[in-house]
Amino acid sequence: MTERIAGYDLISEIARSPSGRILLAQAPGSQQLLAIKEMLLEPDSGLSDEEQIARFKREADIHLQLNHANIVKAYEAGVDGDRHYLVMEYQPGHTWRDLMERERPPLPQILEWGLQLCHALQALHDLGVVHRDVKPANCLISPAGQLKITDFGMARRAFAPGITQSKMMLGTLNYMSPEQLLDATSVDGRADVFAVGVILFKALTGELPFPGASPTDVAHRLLYAEPTDPLTLNPRLPKSLAERLLKCLAKDPDFRYLSAESFARDIEAELSNPELFIAQGQIHAERDEWKDANHCFQQAVSLDNANAQAWFHLGQSLQELGQPEPASECFLRVVGIDSSHVPSFRSLGNSYRASGNLQAAIKMFQRAWVLEPADRETSLALGMCYREDGMNAEALEQLKILADQNPDWGPARLELGRLLYATDQVERARSEFAAARRLMPKDPDALFNLASASHELGMLADAEEAYEQLLVVMPEHAKAHHNLAYLWLSQDRLSEAEEHLLAAISHEPWAPSYLLLGTVLDRTGRVKEAIAQYQTALELAPRNPDASIALANALQRNFQPNAAIDVLKEATVVETPRSAELYFQLALAYRIKGEDAEAAGAIANCLASNPHPELKAHAEALAAQLNLSDRRGTGRGILGGRRAAGGR
Repeated sequence: MTERIAGYDLISEIARSPSGRILLAQAPGSQQLLAIKEMLLEPDSGLSDEEQIARFKREADIHLQLNHANIVKAYEAGVDGDRHYLVMEYQPGHTWRDLMERERPPLPQILEWGLQLCHALQALHDLGVVHRDVKPANCLISPAGQLKITDFGMARRAFAPGITQSKMMLGTLNYMSPEQLLDATSVDGRADVFAVGVILFKALTGELPFPGASPTDVAHRLLYAEPTDPLTLNPRLPKSLAERLLKCLAKDPDFRYLSAESFARDIEAELSNPELFIAQGQIHAERDEWKDANHCFQQAVSLDNANAQAWFHLGQSLQELGQPEPASECFLRVVGIDSSHVPSFRSLGNSYRASGNLQAAIKMFQRAWVLEPADRETSLALGMCYREDGMNAEALEQLKILADQNPDWGPARLELGRLLYATDQVERARSEFAAARRLMPKDPDALFNLASASHELGMLADAEEAYEQLLVVMPEHAKAHHNLAYLWLSQDRLSEAEEHLLAAISHEPWAPSYLLLGTVLDRTGRVKEAIAQYQTALELAPRNPDASIALANALQRNFQPNAAIDVLKEATVVETPRSAELYFQLALAYRIKGEDAEAAGAIANCLASNPHPELKAHAEALAAQLNLSDRRGTGRGILGGRRAAGGR
């Protein structure tokens, strides 16, 4: 049988406390859901049963007179047998306390709830009622974001006669004003304003303004200690908002907001403060929530079109969302507002650099460096741009100064090493890479460059150690697997080389790795498997002469001379710096097959392609064998020879 109270069907219990319980109910003959508060007598309350009943009746009387969008509406109160009850609207959602415990909502949303709470309290105060128990647990928030205050068990009319409460502490201590702690019967609406300040303080910072290890400690801090500065707990808060929170928390009520309405006006002002939306946007940015961040920064710009920080952060969010052109427009807007805004010049430099406009990037970085010469990130970016634009002397000067000024900064040593390596100063480069590795022992770039330089200098043990350390830090580093395999191939450690090449390919299908794997397989007599790897390398890099030559040689060893010739003919279709070598290999392939005329045409094209001296000597020797000595040096225009060699 369904339990009822005063004819209402009871569905479930929503909440319970020592003094009462909240029940989900349904009105007779209706689908409307309601909330019913049933009083429970509390033996240890310090009040007699009569006093507790009188308090409940006072709560019901006050609640029934209230009518406001942000106050839970009460419909009726009464007694069913010995059960005292109050029927209210049912507000789905969560309490503000529940939301605080789960996550920290956006700053504007918190202030919006604070605004709604102030409106509700002002409606109370206008009727001469003080709530006296304003706390997050008594604020219900719907899924749509509407706040409604409830629980008027501690409420009383200002200056009305009190009910005996000799052993009770009205209100929850953490949210209680100092004057309420001293005399709960003589407070006015400013005590509720204090509580709103505490709620917003906790919601915006995550901490209470008067924390304590015990109730006695909390009470002492409420009476005598200054509140914690909210900016120390959340530096992103606008300074004006922090000041308003502290005004709410003044010990003397005369120095607080004199009404909830006046505090509401200041909250509305903060909701129009671009700094609030910049702060929330930065919070989203820290979580990589760039769409949400972008929305906040757009809101900040709409509130203040001349706010340089708003435009800058909007530009950053657009960059992260893959929109470099509008991002650059934002940064240009910033430097138009503030010509000394170094981060915007730096961001413009990065944008121009990413688009390949190195000269424009250099100008932006130079401007940033002039404004802030001690900024090492700007100095580094300028040096890198010089290097990428081929201005090696300027790059060397810039990076050397940077490294000398910041000897313990790894990125400077790394970039200096890269420049030295690019200008064939390998030993000096290795020294810088070693310094970078000492400063950044787990940095993949420092390890890879140190390993590569050591490898090139023949310091194989050092190279092997650095490659292996890199693979501990970054197991998916394909180039490290490749280079280590190359090192081991040179030492005939073929099985280990094969293992690392397979790992390299699994992480990155790179033509040189397939080519090197083919070489390893070739060395172990697995020619057919090698051919498959060479073919894959050539598919990935169709104009790779090494892949063409390796595949052709493997095909010849596998008794496929025609296929070998086809590969080399295809490789000579386009002129490259290594065309002479390809023609020579094609001539050898024809000669092996016994097609001397075609071989002669290929040799003629080889000699016409400016071969290096050693290759030229071999080509002339082969030409002599073919009785073609009289054709040496006939130039690139030998159409007959080119056609004979398969040229197009």
